[in-house]
Amino acid sequence: MRYTLNSLAHPPVTRRDFLALAGALALAPASAFAAERTLRFADMHSHAGILRRIDSMRAAMVANGMLVVARKIVADGPVIRTFKGRLGVFREARPGELAKNFDDRLARLHEDHQREELIEIVAVEDLDRAVATRAPGVVIAAEGGDFLEGNLQRLESAHKAGLAHLQLVHYRVSEIGDISTEAPRYQGLSQFGREVVEACRPAGRQLHPGAAPGAGCLTLICARQVMMSCQSRPPHSP
Repeated sequence: MRYTLNSLAHPPVTRRDFLALAGALALAPASAFAAERTLRFADMHSHAGILRRIDSMRAAMVANGMLVVARKIVADGPVIRTFKGRLGVFREARPGELAKNFDDRLARLHEDHQREELIEIVAVEDLDRAVATRAPGVVIAAEGGDFLEGNLQRLESAHKAGLAHLQLVHYRVSEIGDISTEAPRYQGLSQFGREVVEACRPAGRQLHPGAAPGAGCLTLICARQVMMSCQSRPPHSP
């Protein structure tokens, strides 16, 4: 999904690039936006138009002043449901099921973005263009690496297809590692999970630990390209 920077036409977007520009947009003086509603905000976790269809992603972004939105595909979506008051896995995934679900949703996002003329942000230049032109841009993201199904080559393929932000785990204990809402199986990241982190380094892919417990988070912090949010220390955390 991204080992070699040389294979990329443009340098990737780093966490520092994205957060610096998003912060600059949010802190811009009000006078700069007084004439009309200018797009100025960034959302790094959105399911708009993914879990439920909407008429126009572009119109929704413009109406809410959103310049950049990370559209997250829920990688374990087909096998999770709400029961007993919380989300969890209700059945085992069939071989190839989660990979196909991800590929199908990714293809649909590309179609939507092309039809609505949304900038797909996969490199710093794309982000610069969105900021300079105030044209809405989107980041393709995955909420969970379940779509890899233990195959590192799928990471490379997804990156080439435009995936820029990977959350490692969600509500399913996958081949990547433990989650904070279930008893540990690997005591943090699995060996495959560590390989995924290493594979994300060279191309600067953004990692999000998601529901990973303490040990997994510590491993990711060492990777130096982590975006943290809504983290806590649950009872199962090592």
